[in-house]
Amino acid sequence: AGSILRVPVADGVTEEALVAAARRSGLSLVATTAGGGASPEQARLGGACVVLVGSEAHGVPTELVRAASSSITIPMEGSAESLNAAVAGALVAFEAARQRRAGQR
Repeated sequence: AGSILRVPVADGVTEEALVAAARRSGLSLVATTAGGGASPEQARLGGACVVLVGSEAHGVPTELVRAASSSITIPMEGSAESLNAAVAGALVAFEAARQRRAGQR
């Protein structure tokens, strides 16, 4: 809860408005997906970007995945079929912070 006042969060905006605002600001869109995306370490998260995290049941809407410049799939072992959205978001945020500390772009 401590970062909610420091990290920009979009809530209550249309998908179209979100994509347009990101593009106007020069931010890339990175969608989390259940399959087919790059692993978090392979994704380019070292610069400013918008990370799209969908619900556990439905994921990121297809239109937003199509609008994204890249997608990330968190590799999972065993028979689990999905991660909680908060966990997925935290893993991506951790990797982005790691890349920024390392000076990766």
